[in-house]
Amino acid sequence: MLVCPAAYSQLQIRSAVSPEFPDGLHRQYLAYLADKLNAKLVVSYLPFARRLVELRHGDLDIMVGLKEGRIEIKELIYLKPNYESIQQVLFVRVQDQETLTSISALAKVHIAGTIKAEYFSARTKRPRLNLVEVSTLEQKIQLLDRGRAEGFIHFPQSTYAMLNTISTHNTIVPANFQPASQQQYYFAISKQSSLIDRVPELERILVEGSKNGDFARIRQTYYANELDY
Repeated sequence: MLVCPAAYSQLQIRSAVSPEFPDGLHRQYLAYLADKLNAKLVVSYLPFARRLVELRHGDLDIMVGLKEGRIEIKELIYLKPNYESIQQVLFVRVQDQETLTSISALAKVHIAGTIKAEYFSARTKRPRLNLVEVSTLEQKIQLLDRGRAEGFIHFPQSTYAMLNTISTHNTIVPANFQPASQQQYYFAISKQSSLIDRVPELERILVEGSKNGDFARIRQTYYANELDY
């Protein structure tokens, strides 16, 4: 009796991560999920905003790192629970550390942020910041170095990792005033993805992973290997 080769085909999951961090934390999280599903992970490298477009169009199956404020996007399904809660940090030049200490002070300058990212909880009043939207952390640092922005908002650990590789790293520090609130981060899948039939299984994996501390361990292990400061 002949068996169709497709019967042995492995589930393939299409995703993407930042080209700045091709083997970064997001890839570690995706690999964890793929391993639990016994699936093959196929990763491309795209900026955040482009990843979101590709996911909405069904060209990607899953994306990691979406905030709670984006749950209203109709083409996506957010997997619950969230896999982590974290606060992004406002970084400034060292000479501005004690001067940009309020929303009113920040409203008078330019702050670099990721295109289409949301830095404040949907449950809190959004500060009125003059955001300069860019695609990468490197661009944020360059804007600050060149005086085209007075600060930028990004994840602290990945920022420290990149700052440690540049000559001006000692001149960029966290601001004393931090406007961004702690937020929850999710995996989301496209409604056009074949993963749509495996939502209950995916959410069970997230529940168990959170309960066992797997995501926290992945983060801790990754940055323990990346950072030396």
